Amino acid sequence: MENYMIDKKQLVSGIYLTSILLIITATFSLQVKKTPIKKQVTIFVHGTVFPFLAFLNPHKTYIHNLDSQDWYSRCIGQLRTNPLLQEDCIMLDVGLHKIDNGYLQQYTQQTLPPALSKKGAYQAIGAYHTITKLLANNSKQHVEHDYYTFGFTGLLSESHRKQTAEDLYQTLIKLIYTYKQQNYEPIITLCGYSHGGNVILYTAQAAERSPAAISIDTVVLLGTPLQTETAQLAKKSIFKTVINIYSTGDTVQSGDSFSTPHGITHRKLSDLFNTQEYVKVCPGKHLYDLQITADEDKQAFGHCAYWFFNHYSPGLFNTTPVNTQAVYNTLTPLPLVILIPLVKELLKKTSFTYQNITDLTLSLNAHESYFGFQVLNAHNNQCLLKSANIKNSVSRIQQYAQTSWQPYVHESFSMRLAVGALTALQTLVT
Repeated sequence: MENYMIDKKQLVSGIYLTSILLIITATFSLQVKKTPIKKQVTIFVHGTVFPFLAFLNPHKTYIHNLDSQDWYSRCIGQLRTNPLLQEDCIMLDVGLHKIDNGYLQQYTQQTLPPALSKKGAYQAIGAYHTITKLLANNSKQHVEHDYYTFGFTGLLSESHRKQTAEDLYQTLIKLIYTYKQQNYEPIITLCGYSHGGNVILYTAQAAERSPAAISIDTVVLLGTPLQTETAQLAKKSIFKTVINIYSTGDTVQSGDSFSTPHGITHRKLSDLFNTQEYVKVCPGKHLYDLQITADEDKQAFGHCAYWFFNHYSPGLFNTTPVNTQAVYNTLTPLPLVILIPLVKELLKKTSFTYQNITDLTLSLNAHESYFGFQVLNAHNNQCLLKSANIKNSVSRIQQYAQTSWQPYVHESFSMRLAVGALTALQTLVT
């Protein structure tokens, strides 16, 4: 009887201890499950489509009163469905479109099917991802990445950009919610070219109208015509870091007097407010004006070089400096946007060492055994940092683009313009 009682007590104790262990294990499992996994999410937003076509309805464009039946709107609507527009830049259809991870793997293996390898988005984003992975391997920081394009009709219209920004903002809310439901913590980068950058900045206005618990880790502006009304939005708390990249060789960025109420655009955020003083009083906020050069050549890069393929132009009468031509030769036909991962990494290092410096020069250097950036203080040309050498990776990327991306010959942009002009004529007579 006594042995029976002892066995019974041991049994109860065993059950009790087992229950405690199960509860602890279950609690730990829940905690592990609830810990979100960081994922880098990069979204590319293109710029205006054929801005010269605004002259189909110049007055209505100027007063921001376009409607869907105007010649300009109809013409752009037709062009936006033309696959030609997707071949030489980062642009897919209207709305949010994910670059499938399987296609990124095919890009890495250099086995993209021709239907995709001839589209600029797959080539450029594949190259962007390759450089991202290289830098992650060097720093031993392995984070998952997803990539998207966000397309819109591309009208040269402030009101249209604001509406597109509203669409982008609502899309971001849904996308971030979806990631969180899947136990991810999305770290968002929005990369905008030309007026696509203003679309991104206008999302801050949309956020004020419809507040949601989202934030954008990094905004990258490439050749964006900065306006009085949009530059101030860079200060908004929804954006943690805003990187504005410009070139004095870009005559388009500062030349849009047509689609902004103030009739003037700027290259630099600091043209419109004191960025250095602002970041001093806003801990955790980073604002950068980055002038991009080829070695010491400040005129090296025009407006299209950021986003379009085959757009590194030699100087008049082939007077391009030797060091500039070396940069062109290393990158052609790929656009500058593929180098943004390297820029982001450099700025993180700069922010740790040189706080509150907001005006910098990115000097792109190409030599026999080196390709990368030097970061200079724009005020005194002091070299602050030098990037990793990505010569071998860029060489492999370039070779793949040269063999698999072949939609046109070098005179391709004239063909693009001809398609735009022909569509405009068809619109006028129908």
